[in-house]
Formats: sequence, structure tokens, C-alpha cells
Amino acid sequence: AQLEYAVGGVWDRVSEKGLLEYIFWGLELVVERMDGIYTFTGVLMNVPDSMEYQWGKTIVVGFAMLVPTFIWEEKYDYLRTVITWGAGIFGPDAEGSGISITHPGELFLNFGPIGMLLGMMMFGAAFRLIHNWLVSGRRFFGIVIYAVIWPTLVVPEHPIAAYFSDAFKQIVLLVLISWIAGARWKWQRGKSRLHVSVQ
Repeated sequence: AQLEYAVGGVWDRVSEKGLLEYIFWGLELVVERMDGIYTFTGVLMNVPDSMEYQWGKTIVVGFAMLVPTFIWEEKYDYLRTVITWGAGIFGPDAEGSGISITHPGELFLNFGPIGMLLGMMMFGAAFRLIHNWLVSGRRFFGIVIYAVIWPTLVVPEHPIAAYFSDAFKQIVLLVLISWIAGARWKWQRGKSRLHVSVQ
């Protein structure tokens, strides 16, 4: 049934718009989902009028996301009281939808234009540091870990708290797996690189 639905949807689009226009529409949709430009524009237009600056509230909640649900059963009820930007910025119709605020949008929501610029510079520095730690030494497990977390790093669409709590959990899990598999992690003095070797 799902395959029939997908094929029918594609066929309807192609027969309505033509193959070339359908391809360009699909590419535009992919790029828009990656950079979230329309959502980001909505944030710029509506903050602080529709929703006040949050001063880090929607970002630090990422620490709460690290707590397992079996320990804190009411975790998601609490998160819904803190992360209210969907309805607060885009109206009640956005509640529960797949809309995402984007990294620059969330930084703007929390700290305004200056905080957004500084925050994006910090993201760039952090991504460079992660790359140097994991990839510069050309160590097998470092490259594997970076390959797994790369999709998380390169797509700025997701909310920051969920983005970093997921990335943190992935990194911890992959480091444990590589350690169990026989990798030896060591910090080399005088260099900002984390080396891993397999013996």
C-alpha cells in the first residue's frame, strides 16, 4: 500500500508538472529541508514579537534529554513545557508538526542577532575541533566515528538540544564499541588531536 501510494504520488506530480520540473521541485525541497531557510525566516520575522527571547532555555534542556525515560518517566511532559517555539512562533497549527527551528533560528530565538553570529562561530570552531580529533590522524575508528556522526553535524535543521544530545549519545556508544574492539585511545601532548590505534 505504501509503495502504491508513493508511486501514485510521483506519477501525479510528474504528469501535472513534467519530469524536469518535478526533479527541480524535489531538489529544492531537499535543499530547503537541509538549510531550513523558510523556518529560519519565520523566526527572524516573529521574534521577539510573537515569542520573547528565551536566553538559553531551549538549549540547556538538552541535558534533560540525556536522562533515560525509564529513570524520568515524565521527561517528555517537561520538555513540552519548555520547548514551545512551534506554537509560539508559527501558531497553533505548527504544534506537533515536523517543523524545525534550525541552529541559527534557535540561537536567534535565545540570544538575538549577536548571539546567533557568535553561536554559529562557536559551532564552526567545535566542528573543526571534532574533525581534528577524529580524522586528522587517519585512524580507523576515528574515521568510523566521524562518518557516523557526520550527518548530524552537517544538517543545521534540527533543534540544538536534540541535535547535541543525540550526537553525544552516538559518540559515547561508538567510543565504547571501538574500545571493546581493541582500539587504544591516547591524547598526544602538545597537539590538539585524539589518536586511536588498533592493536
